[in-house]
Amino acid sequence: MRWQQHPCELALRATVGLVLVAGSLALPSRPAAADCGSYRQEVRTATDAAGEIDLTASPRSVRDLRHRVTPAGIDATTRRLAPVETHVFRVHARIVHAVLEADGQIHVALSSRDNVHHRLGVTFADPTCLDGSWLQAEQVAARTAFLQACGPMDVGSPLALKGMVTVTAAGFFNVGGTESSPSPNGLELAPVLGFSGSCWRSNGSFILMATGDSVPERVTDRLADAAGWVRAGAAVGGCPVTGEEPTNERGIEWTTDLDCRDLVIPAQRRALRRYHPDIILWWDRPSISHFLTTDGDLVLSRTERFWKMRHRALERRVRVLTRGGAMVVFVGTEPIGRGAGAVSPASWQAFQMKHYADVTRRWNRIMRTYAERHPATTRFIEIASDVCNTLVAPCNDRIDGAWARPQGQHYEGPGMRLAVRLLRRDLAPIVRRLS
Repeated sequence: MRWQQHPCELALRATVGLVLVAGSLALPSRPAAADCGSYRQEVRTATDAAGEIDLTASPRSVRDLRHRVTPAGIDATTRRLAPVETHVFRVHARIVHAVLEADGQIHVALSSRDNVHHRLGVTFADPTCLDGSWLQAEQVAARTAFLQACGPMDVGSPLALKGMVTVTAAGFFNVGGTESSPSPNGLELAPVLGFSGSCWRSNGSFILMATGDSVPERVTDRLADAAGWVRAGAAVGGCPVTGEEPTNERGIEWTTDLDCRDLVIPAQRRALRRYHPDIILWWDRPSISHFLTTDGDLVLSRTERFWKMRHRALERRVRVLTRGGAMVVFVGTEPIGRGAGAVSPASWQAFQMKHYADVTRRWNRIMRTYAERHPATTRFIEIASDVCNTLVAPCNDRIDGAWARPQGQHYEGPGMRLAVRLLRRDLAPIVRRLS
């Protein structure tokens, strides 16, 4: 279930009256101050000294904050420690889980974008425990924004969550408190002064979304079944991930009778909204083709304009697909197999055979390079060298005398089993980091 996200990051200086009214709805009033916690609680809630925190937020990653050095000798009486506890950080990260404690505090775990096991804690204070804090309104506003994004919570029932969020908060060393801190240096984010982003409840299923043409459309059904994952289908036969219409050099469609420009992006939007995938498989052949733009312009493959547009389309699509926290995994395009048999010189199959070396290989290098430069959001894998005995087009992909792809592109029988096994092998380390 997806809860409505807060429309924008809450300002550090919110209107006190409105914020307190909204915050009071989150929990019933708390009669006893002793319930609010004791370990460095004045530091955690910013009731220790007005003006000691520099409210200019600095962008920081989970990885960076987890590696800050813990000051020696911290105990329950330690005052605010510069520079970590006197500065505000803005952290954009994956949200992993949250729990509402009996004392009214909400503990949230964030993680690195590419590894859910590298975590950083966040603590939202109970609004009834903030009397005297010079940042009371901001903390209540941030907590309210969190509950609006992620939904109501029951005391003591941890919630598994998914999504990408931005937390604005000071640092707080919780090295001797009763709460467990997921960070090895005991650092967490508190007081929290701002929260925004997308948040969904997770049922624990690992979700694989297929994008591209009919090859991933068929293979990911078997792959998801074999691995016990949920499959989110967004592949469209004969179409590239980026949604242009493939054509021959005269602008005549040659991979499908349907128009990819009308189908691909809407299919991806529906799958993203419904499933909130963990991994999105990017795998197609038509990316190397001549194509028609949304305006009807013909772009010829291998031209300078073609490569510039392919680069831009890749970057734009990755940004959209990964916005909610998914990891895009590029699968290198294989050379077409000999199982296609004789083909017409004007056919799409013949184009793939003729241009494997100068187009397909270059496109694979582009995807690989992009993944190397953007490891937080993308990975590159390639099964072609395991499928083909030699990496030429058409390639020899026989398995015990049978073609892995009898029609040259689609895996069947032993070829399907081989493709599933190879993809599971190459996806395994990525899945371990994300699940």
